[in-house]
Amino acid sequence: MIKEIRFRDWKSFEDSILYLDPLTVLVGTNASGKSNVVDGLLFLHRMILAGNLQEALEGNESVLSGIRGGMQWAARQPGNTFLLEVLVEMDEERDLEYSITISTEQGQAALVYEKLVEVSDQEESEQSKRVVVYEAIPVPVEGKIGVVFEASESIVLFDNNRCILSQAFTSVQKTQKGGRFNTLGELFKNLFVLDPIPSHMRNHKNSKITRNLNPDASNVAGVLASLPEKTKQTVEQTLSKYLSHLPEQSIKRVFSNVIPPLNKEAQLLCEEVLAVGQKPLLVDADGMSDGTLRFLGILTALLTRPEGSLIVIEKVDNGLHPSRAGLLLQMLREIGKQRRIDVLVTTHNPALLDALGPKMIPFVMVAHRDTSTGWSVLTLLEDLEDLPKLLAMGTIGKLMSMGEIEKSLKEGKDRP
Repeated sequence: MIKEIRFRDWKSFEDSILYLDPLTVLVGTNASGKSNVVDGLLFLHRMILAGNLQEALEGNESVLSGIRGGMQWAARQPGNTFLLEVLVEMDEERDLEYSITISTEQGQAALVYEKLVEVSDQEESEQSKRVVVYEAIPVPVEGKIGVVFEASESIVLFDNNRCILSQAFTSVQKTQKGGRFNTLGELFKNLFVLDPIPSHMRNHKNSKITRNLNPDASNVAGVLASLPEKTKQTVEQTLSKYLSHLPEQSIKRVFSNVIPPLNKEAQLLCEEVLAVGQKPLLVDADGMSDGTLRFLGILTALLTRPEGSLIVIEKVDNGLHPSRAGLLLQMLREIGKQRRIDVLVTTHNPALLDALGPKMIPFVMVAHRDTSTGWSVLTLLEDLEDLPKLLAMGTIGKLMSMGEIEKSLKEGKDRP
């Protein structure tokens, strides 16, 4: 699992670290840098899947859309290089430290530096605790970068328009070898940025039967229909369990049906009871509210993404009534723990922040702007010097609504 990510010269960040836990909440005002954090995670995912670094940033003409701002705004202006460092827990005794530096000079994305280190917690010598798995070095060959692998003095040439991890991960998959490449490559590959769009979820043509959920959750019905029957029943029962507490009317069942005669698409359905004693009413996605559909999209991602994944959800409570914030958090915690899925969410909603409670304070990060430089900074809420005083004034949601947290960060920066 990913433990932390460092952003250096990435978009609006000069140098800041995001700490990740089973459930991490990222808050901050508009233009504070929250979406730039999400874009950084999205880039880590796409650099494994895309044909090259350029496509990972800019997208392509077929299926891949570009990251916001594309290559032009990837590096902190007026510079043209950025660095991302990731600390990953491999097992109880070992971590992986991964670092990649990319140049966007002259409109071309190129690999400048990359390194993977295995760090052991065992009582060994300092040298044996840190094993360099591979390290990229510059070579005087156009379009290439040299790589030195563990226990080897020879230099292997790789293309500098793709990350080494992507090229090595592909090779490892072909030879069916596991190890560190596979661990890190699978982790980035399974990183999932989710933004359910209800209007897309209502279009049956979007819900072709497939195992992979789309980032906009448009194919929820198709994903549910693709599950083995026993798994499908279990997942739909869980969907129904949580959805039954969402609307005022009672949802008795949520399920998907394959649409004949071609059986290539599926339809999302639910049974609602509008009043006591009435027969259930069958409702399709067209009759479901935006909040219900977004909730369904998040639930489906939690229940169908591979175990060990990191799911990132921007504006997680968008369209959800404030009184259901507790239900949303309960769902994220319970299913995340059951399926070993970490979740990072962003929110502006005071009700959701209030529902967190004091025990979640260590897992709240605040994105804000450094008043002296203007660049984005990430700060743990528990690191605020004035936190005890602030909490005496009210809940986290109230403090955010009043702007007291941002005020404290600014005053803390101005202190000598």
